[in-house]
Amino acid sequence: MIIYDPKITGSFEVNGSSLSSLESIDSVSGSVVDLTAASSSLSTRVSNQESFSSSLDATFATDAQVSTAVSSLNAATSSYLQNTTDTLTGDLTVTGTLTAQDLHVQEVTSSIVFSSGSNKFGENVSDTQKFTGSLQVSGSIDLEDNAKINIGTGNDLQIYHDGSNSYINEAGTGVLSIQSDGTEVQINKGSSEYMGRFIADAGVKLYYNNSLKFETLDTGVDVTGDINIDAGKKLAYSSTAFMTPENNTTGAEISTLGDFRVKTGNPPTLALTLGGSQGATFAGIVDITGGILDMGQNRIDGSSDNLKISSDSDGVSGSSTIEFLVDGSEKMRIDNSGHVGIGITPNVNSTVVNVIQLGKGMTLLGNANDDRATMAANLYLDTGTAFRYVMDGLAGRFSIEDGNMI
Repeated sequence: MIIYDPKITGSFEVNGSSLSSLESIDSVSGSVVDLTAASSSLSTRVSNQESFSSSLDATFATDAQVSTAVSSLNAATSSYLQNTTDTLTGDLTVTGTLTAQDLHVQEVTSSIVFSSGSNKFGENVSDTQKFTGSLQVSGSIDLEDNAKINIGTGNDLQIYHDGSNSYINEAGTGVLSIQSDGTEVQINKGSSEYMGRFIADAGVKLYYNNSLKFETLDTGVDVTGDINIDAGKKLAYSSTAFMTPENNTTGAEISTLGDFRVKTGNPPTLALTLGGSQGATFAGIVDITGGILDMGQNRIDGSSDNLKISSDSDGVSGSSTIEFLVDGSEKMRIDNSGHVGIGITPNVNSTVVNVIQLGKGMTLLGNANDDRATMAANLYLDTGTAFRYVMDGLAGRFSIEDGNMI
């Protein structure tokens, strides 16, 4: 320990010997370890000084003499301790007040013991020790549970451990800002697993069990795995363009004021357009899983080797037809009795024959129960076996019955 320019107002004790004599000391020589010997020599020298012995009474000294002697002792010890660089190997005990302009502790090999007998700063938790300079610690600073490092005039920033968990708390009204001029800020489990990485001038990466799940990019975000959204909540682009996940009431919903377009491939090309009028436009092949396309009461079934086209597939109507149109105009029709009209609606009221009617000029009739068939021109079969004209003009027919042409 090196002490610069101390002022001792109490007693000064070195190696168990007290310098309590009120003596005039003009100089001190030697090291601190020889201070006992030096003080003895000084005592002998001072006792022989004429100025001191002639002024002392046999019983007591005057106040002026005491003041002069104390000043001389302070000056002598101050001069010695101020200029020494020796190491104090014994005990330095100050029972009064030690006042120093500069107190530099260079090395303490044992401990600093205060008058209370404690080796801690202060006698209770309310004591405050203030340092106006810097505190440099080459070892550790150990704090007990719930003891806080308080930073700021109002203890706004607090760092502590409560015995179970550790906390960095912004207890004020400001912002807790974590800043770095380095390449990134990391939150890790130990030293081997990432939890979060915040990369300077780049992206944010979030991990699940050290596996990357979410990353921000200059073009958006990249998600590895599923995105689960609570029922009734929205994945929104705007107030009018959003996606609502499936729930138990309305199912999944994609909403937009304009067309909804689906693009696929690399580069992405338009595959499907859903229009505002509930129409859908496919840019390529429509592959229907299961092979069945239901359209209200109508169905196209390709689930087997046979293609089935159904009108009123559940039989509710009872009078449905299948119509084939070209350029918006009907070209062929199949009615609910199986009659076919090409370019015309079949004019048939019979259920015992099957009819193919080619426009107004030709009708082919096949009996549903035997081998009879008829071809007629400008005629159609009405109720029973009665023929009627399709239009005004000439008409004719011939039939094949039992292998004979009639």
